[in-house]
Order: sequence, then C-alpha cells, then structure tokens
Amino acid sequence: MVEGGKVLIVEAEDLVCEFTARALSEWGYVALEASNVQNSLKLFEREGKDVDLLLCDSMLVDKSGYQLAHEPLGFRPDLRVVLVGDCADNRPISRK
Repeated sequence: MVEGGKVLIVEAEDLVCEFTARALSEWGYVALEASNVQNSLKLFEREGKDVDLLLCDSMLVDKSGYQLAHEPLGFRPDLRVVLVGDCADNRPISRK
C-alpha cells in the first residue's frame, strides 16, 4: 500500500474507529469508516475499486471479520485484509 492509499475500517466501537481513521489520515491515507458489515459492504460497493486495505475488527455485531472478508475478496482477490482483535480466527482467508 502506498502513501495516500484508501483504507476501509470496519469497527463497531466508535472511538476506536475514529482514532484509527484520524491516525491513518495523519499518515496520508484516506480512511473510510463503517460500524457494521452492512455499512461496510455498501461502502465497498461504492468505493471498492479504490480500496487498498480492509482493516476489520475480528468480532463484529452482525458477523465475524473473517466472514466479512470473504465477500469483498470475491470481487477483489488482490485486496489486502487485516483482521484485528483478541478473538481473531487464525484460518487463512480464501481468495477464490
């Protein structure tokens, strides 16, 4: 990912999402914020071709980050995905 890249942050905790977005912005990235799976998929539908990284909490209210990651990877197998949190599923994410 190059400076100025676009990061889609999926995080249910508003303060964590805002802090992460602010930090990424200060480092030159464009941060898109979503608080749940449904909003993240809408954002990805609109911005997906320009998203360089999906930064996702491993445990969301409506799905796990692992489950969420499969949907955009179906459209963008080259998308980089980082799952964060204390309950991360260690299975590799299929890029099929």
